[in-house]
Amino acid sequence: MGVKSIMKRLIRPLLTLVDRVYADDCICSIGDIILKRGVMNTNQFLLTTRMMDVEHYINGDTSFIYQTTISRKAYGDHYTETMANESFARLIESYKVNGYDSKFPVTVDSHINLCDGNHRIGCNLFFKISKVKVHRLRYHLKGLDTTDVYWRKYKLPSTFIEEVYLKYNQIQDWLVETGNTFVAIAPHKIGEYDFKKDMEHLVNVLKFRELKDGRVMCQFWLNDPDYKYQNKDIISVAVLNIKEALITRYGSENIIVSLNCLSGLCIYNEYVKNSKYHCIK
Repeated sequence: MGVKSIMKRLIRPLLTLVDRVYADDCICSIGDIILKRGVMNTNQFLLTTRMMDVEHYINGDTSFIYQTTISRKAYGDHYTETMANESFARLIESYKVNGYDSKFPVTVDSHINLCDGNHRIGCNLFFKISKVKVHRLRYHLKGLDTTDVYWRKYKLPSTFIEEVYLKYNQIQDWLVETGNTFVAIAPHKIGEYDFKKDMEHLVNVLKFRELKDGRVMCQFWLNDPDYKYQNKDIISVAVLNIKEALITRYGSENIIVSLNCLSGLCIYNEYVKNSKYHCIK
């Protein structure tokens, strides 16, 4: 065993202990994890394939073809296919009976990139469970920001990648239609200010909705939400800056802005679905 391997084995338990002591636990929307941020990142790609395997399993295909294909590329002969697939099958069966168990939070880094829990989030996506408990580390894990590893290192077939991107785009559509996005509400126009035009310059607009009270709802995503932990919650610093800009133009009494996708879900349900259920954490 080399020196590097020995050092990794010695350091890993220490890092795990530090994570347990200093990490923050909170509830977030599944949108905070998988909503678009420009290029699909590594674990957004991976958890999309997990959802695809759940979908195939429920429809009678127990091959777990997506998990198996990626893992064979990543681990070669070291990959124990039967054990991994049986474990995944047990998780799916548990979801079918019990749903999501919040006693087992998924792990995210400080940017809310998923680090551990791809199988559970894949199940959440398939069973349409929006809220998830997260264990947020206080540092940013580099290397999660692109899907480069799947294109270059693992050399996955183009048809395989195309399937994943198609499903990922379908997930984005579902996030919009269920409210798992960032949300801003304001009057369409006040004087020389036009809310729709302003938002088209400030954010990546997903959809505008006309509300019954005459205001407009904008659902959107950002390339870098820049999350931080505050008052036992995660908030997007980038959206906070956008909110402050909107206040100067439309007045604080006229606007509502979600600082994360969970509050976006709450606002969406109140103003579009006329339900306050999702406001309760």
